[in-house]
Amino acid sequence: MEQNIRKTIDFLEEQFDISTYMSENHNSKKYRLEHTMRVANIGKEIAREEGLNEEALVIGCLLHDIVSVK
Repeated sequence: MEQNIRKTIDFLEEQFDISTYMSENHNSKKYRLEHTMRVANIGKEIAREEGLNEEALVIGCLLHDIVSVK
């Protein structure tokens, strides 16, 4: 499980690094990454409390804003 989440975080960070918008808005990049990690942590808590697939929910949370980073 952790391996897929780590791969997703690596992918997300790579997308942030190559994003023109993020390159031009460093404060936004930092905020967006912190926001995404907060959402993933909340998703993990929800998955545990509700008996959901934790890995799937965390990965979904990590990718929830991926379209907006281009």
